Amino acid sequence: MTNSGHWYDDTSKQQTIKPKHYVYGFIILLILSYFFYFKELFYYNRIMKSDNLIELNSYFDRYPDGRYVNEVKTKLEEVSFGQVTKDSSALAIEAYYKYCPKGKHLENVEFIELYKFPTIAKVRGFQETYPTSKFINQVNKKELEMWEFELAVFEQNVINKQLNPNSKNVRLFRALLSYMKKSRNYKFTIVFKRNLNLKDFSDYSPVVLNEVINSFTYGEDNFGMPYPKPSRSNVFDLKSNFSDEKVEDLEADVFNQVKRSFEEIFTADFFEFEYASSNRSLIKTGKEIYIDIDYQITNEIHHGNLPSLWTYTTQSSRTYTNTFNGYIMGLEADFSFKFINPGTNELFIFNEKGSPGDNISGFNGLNQGYSIMIGNTFADFISKVSNHIGLF
Repeated sequence: MTNSGHWYDDTSKQQTIKPKHYVYGFIILLILSYFFYFKELFYYNRIMKSDNLIELNSYFDRYPDGRYVNEVKTKLEEVSFGQVTKDSSALAIEAYYKYCPKGKHLENVEFIELYKFPTIAKVRGFQETYPTSKFINQVNKKELEMWEFELAVFEQNVINKQLNPNSKNVRLFRALLSYMKKSRNYKFTIVFKRNLNLKDFSDYSPVVLNEVINSFTYGEDNFGMPYPKPSRSNVFDLKSNFSDEKVEDLEADVFNQVKRSFEEIFTADFFEFEYASSNRSLIKTGKEIYIDIDYQITNEIHHGNLPSLWTYTTQSSRTYTNTFNGYIMGLEADFSFKFINPGTNELFIFNEKGSPGDNISGFNGLNQGYSIMIGNTFADFISKVSNHIGLF
């Protein structure tokens, strides 16, 4: 070579650098292996020695798609089910449902819970979910025991209320309960059918209005002055303050009253209730239990054929003096409560005229006043019919 340039032999340098690259690569590989394989393996080995459900379940939080998911699930189920069989506590059962919602011992756990903490909902749920279970005979026996308890409660209530246990109404309801027990029917469908036949003050003939005015007993204000005579100007309209929507709200209240009347006697949620409003088309079947409540809301009548009027006043919270606002039309309702026992085709029917009482107070505005008036009428009727069949 000439001296015009320099040439270096880098062979020895390359040979000394290459081994370092291999060492670095191997170290990086070990680190990655730890994070992607050995770290999970070490964690798995540690928690598999534990019987702590929270610790076992933590594996899925760290490694939702981990290599040992099935193994940990098996361990978690074994530990959880073992705690259930050991003490059958509510906490142990709840923990099993939480950590093993689709576990292989789910049927066993539900059966254990049913017998340790029995409710009719659990019995029915088990019967529907596991109709061929090895426990089904024991569950059916538990169901009969619960029915016998409820029937005994009913009979004791009849005695406590000093009702005649052999009266037709009590016998009909007792027979209905027996049919429901035999047919495993727990559901009442309450069907409402309404008829609104209301008149405003101005809808009456002059002759009738004159009789109302002449026969009316007038109240007095705080100074002893009589309230003015009823007229078209001071008697509030009824029909415009009483819509179908308002009545549907009242029907819902009645539905809840019927439900509460059962729950006053029987275990809560032992029976199921379904509300069917007047505007709902319903196809009745022969085996279902329907309670039909037919009613007609009309103007309250007194003195033969005269519409009644209520005095509407507002009391001052500061001076306790009454301010005359006008008059409102009285309401009343004719009710019919009936059901048929599908087992015997016997009909129970109870007809009654509901009364709003003599005085209502504590309402805010005319709409609410009418609602309370008819609500009292409904409540009065439900109380009477419930007493007739031994519920109150």
